[in-house]
Amino acid sequence: LIVRNALILMASCIGQVYYQWIAQASYGNSFIKNYIVKIASYLLVFVAGPVLVIMLFSPTLFSFIFWHEWRVAGDYARILILPLAIKFVVSPLTATMPASGRIKLGSAWKLAYFCGALVVLWVASHFSVTAFLCAYAAYEVLAHSVFFNPRYEGVTFSKCIYGRLCG
Repeated sequence: LIVRNALILMASCIGQVYYQWIAQASYGNSFIKNYIVKIASYLLVFVAGPVLVIMLFSPTLFSFIFWHEWRVAGDYARILILPLAIKFVVSPLTATMPASGRIKLGSAWKLAYFCGALVVLWVASHFSVTAFLCAYAAYEVLAHSVFFNPRYEGVTFSKCIYGRLCG
């Protein structure tokens, strides 16, 4: 929860700056594909170290810092860190839709994401806690990967930004 809240706060701040830049670029018809990839790369590098540490050592760290009762929380953190990292990288980029004048597309994305999450969480609620978290993590990774994939031709980031700003 602490890691999640810190990542959300940082991503929100980055998203606000990014929103302003995208809005200015979209009105000037700037081509920003390289900039988008560059920002995503920086965010990925920024989060890579903590992700590796948590994936490799979280059960041990949790049991050392918070006592042995928290080892299970470390196991859960290991499952949830990858979707949190991907969300950290991609969530500032969600500002591209409204900033580029694609409010309906952005709303459709959020609605589809929400409905998909409801379905996955409802189905996964019949399984163990670990299976539930794994299903949620897989959905988050898939949903945000599809959103960010610039070659995907569906109703995603590529249609919204690449079609409008990148020629």
